Amino acid sequence: MRHLYLEAKKNPKAFLAATSLNIDEFDKLCVVFKDECEKAFGSNSLDDSKPGRPKELSTIEDNLFFYTILLQELCIARSHGSYIFAQSK
Repeated sequence: MRHLYLEAKKNPKAFLAATSLNIDEFDKLCVVFKDECEKAFGSNSLDDSKPGRPKELSTIEDNLFFYTILLQELCIARSHGSYIFAQSK
């Protein structure tokens, strides 16, 4: 299984561009994210031994990496959309 975070961490400039966080900021945020996930979903929320579909994002770092990229992309898409609508008026 690939670990997206570990691969992305090798290129700090690309990491910053994708997440808008540097690696130190991401690592600090990851501690808080892990605590909040454990409160919300239980301490074994990433346990693969449970029945059902296997998890593609197996580590808390991969999950946070995915969410930060998603949020970054949504912000960009939203700003582009508001620009397009402003131009059409």
